Amino acid sequence: MLFFIFNRFLITYRKFLLSSICILLLIISLIDISIAGKYNSGDTYKNIINHDLTLDKIHMWEYNVKNNNDNISLEKLRFYSGQMIFWKGYINNFQKKNGYFFTLNTGEKTVNVYCGNNVRNLDFNRNGCKAGIKGRIVIKDDKFSHIEGKSVILMIPPAGKQYRDFQLKYKINPSFILNTTRGQIKMTDDFYPFIIHWVFFLNPHYDTTLAETIAKATIYYGHKNNIDSPLLLALFTIESAMDYDAVSSGGAIGIGQLMPLTAKAHGVDPYDPFQNIGASVIHFKGCLNEWKGYENGLDLALASYNAGSGAVSYYGGIPPYSETQNYVFFVKLMYRLFTNYIL
Repeated sequence: MLFFIFNRFLITYRKFLLSSICILLLIISLIDISIAGKYNSGDTYKNIINHDLTLDKIHMWEYNVKNNNDNISLEKLRFYSGQMIFWKGYINNFQKKNGYFFTLNTGEKTVNVYCGNNVRNLDFNRNGCKAGIKGRIVIKDDKFSHIEGKSVILMIPPAGKQYRDFQLKYKINPSFILNTTRGQIKMTDDFYPFIIHWVFFLNPHYDTTLAETIAKATIYYGHKNNIDSPLLLALFTIESAMDYDAVSSGGAIGIGQLMPLTAKAHGVDPYDPFQNIGASVIHFKGCLNEWKGYENGLDLALASYNAGSGAVSYYGGIPPYSETQNYVFFVKLMYRLFTNYIL
């Protein structure tokens, strides 16, 4: 009986019900549009690092706002609050307390930087180190306040003084003996002492044997696969800061940040630094081969290592992911620094 009544109700009022549903859906869509309209179209851009935004530009906008009540400058200031930037400078006044605080001398001005406890490369006092800071601009009361640091890329000290001191102290020979399954191999690479220095610089708690193992693996697999050692060092620096037991939130492991399935496919233990580097270099070589002959082949290979070749093929270039776009930038930056610094 109830079913009969309900059925008659649907037949009688079906047009009314359909109209009501359409009106309801229209209202919901309008609400969504009105909510979306509250956000600036540039908000998503704030997740991509702005490599061109300088402190000088911010000061110029501050000056215009203060002296001319320039609404355009004020709008820019407010827009750039929260935007990701990359600024280079020298770390001073390093403090560790509920996170990390230090000042960064950019050459334009000394600015304050605040970082959380999970920021890599700050476990040791980094006073005097040259570094690149990835972080968010914080604007308060229409003035630049500080940088909210998200990550720190340690860079090479000026003029190579620290490296020269390291060479004089340890007198590391650029030639070394490597034991392999095929016997002993003698290798020579002028970059070998610097890799050891760099590993110690990033991870002062490592012992000499571990640092030498990492350096030997980088040189050996670089030579074997015809890849520049400075390029591999740049890749590993951005991937893991040369931390052999680093594990990312996504499960990537070790110096080359191998995914467990990739490590399994290569038959290696990802926690063994020598094996990790070997499989990582072979994997990267595959990326280089895939895009060999392309004008921007290195960019595409780096993007493939970070985001996968499928994503690069799908988008016909570097995928529009902020992580991947910035990853390519930073690896090439460190590659250029390493090459100019030592070779």
